[in-house]
Amino acid sequence: MDSIQHLSLPFNMLRNLIYLDLCWNSLQLVGRNILSLIADRNIRAPLLYLYLRCTRIGGTIPENFGNNMSALRELGLD
Repeated sequence: MDSIQHLSLPFNMLRNLIYLDLCWNSLQLVGRNILSLIADRNIRAPLLYLYLRCTRIGGTIPENFGNNMSALRELGLD
């Protein structure tokens, strides 16, 4: 993941992420809530990474990220 940390997703592609659903057990960031994590019209690579790992159109694919707080700490979102 270190190799993609500085990449970002153009803001106009956010429209393709309408069903964004990042789940760590009880933590869920959906729709407008994810906007608070977007800075400078970009989505940080860790969020994109989790989007690709955790979601698909029509539902959520659970992954083993371990403890909620560990995952958040790892992403710098705690």
